[in-house]
Amino acid sequence: MKHSIVKSLAGLALAGSTSLAVAGSLGWTASTIEEVYTNGSWVLGVNFSVVSTVAVDGLGYFDADQNGFSADHLVNLYDSAGTLLASATVTSASTLQGLFRVASIAPLTLGPGDYRVVGASLSDAYLFGADIANLVVDPRLSKLGNAYSAGTSGDFLTAPTYVNDMPWGYFGPNISLGNGGTVPEPTALMLAALGLTGLGLARRRK
Repeated sequence: MKHSIVKSLAGLALAGSTSLAVAGSLGWTASTIEEVYTNGSWVLGVNFSVVSTVAVDGLGYFDADQNGFSADHLVNLYDSAGTLLASATVTSASTLQGLFRVASIAPLTLGPGDYRVVGASLSDAYLFGADIANLVVDPRLSKLGNAYSAGTSGDFLTAPTYVNDMPWGYFGPNISLGNGGTVPEPTALMLAALGLTGLGLARRRK
């Protein structure tokens, strides 16, 4: 079963009192999507390569309508050998980031190499490659493709039924990359600039 939808992501406004925390960025997302599918439960794996060292601070799952899930989604992150590196359960209460909900994990550093993130669609919608428009991949990553089989658990998929049969893979599991640090508000920047200007004037008077 499938149904057509068109989604557009709006920009996010920043706000705060003294400083603004920098939110993590998704490993991959899209500005618009068209077809989503709900024909059974599939174990969906996304193969990706880390180009430059990153810190993963969350695991996510695709929320087609951004209105929550019919079931919780266990998402697992593995290295290329199938070693489990991190795991999280993404629920309807998890933070919504664009087209995905993200559950936080203890920050995990991934060095250059190949990895796979896996989750099961269960009774929720998933999206496949041909219907992903304007795919955006974080520049620190290279999206290699997909692996999947019928099932309900987020296993590594040692012997998947299909591998890399779609150019953009599938929208199911995802990762969130931490940027770290904080961004000062404009008012804080202005105060800092005024302080530096004052120091400069004081030095000139001497």
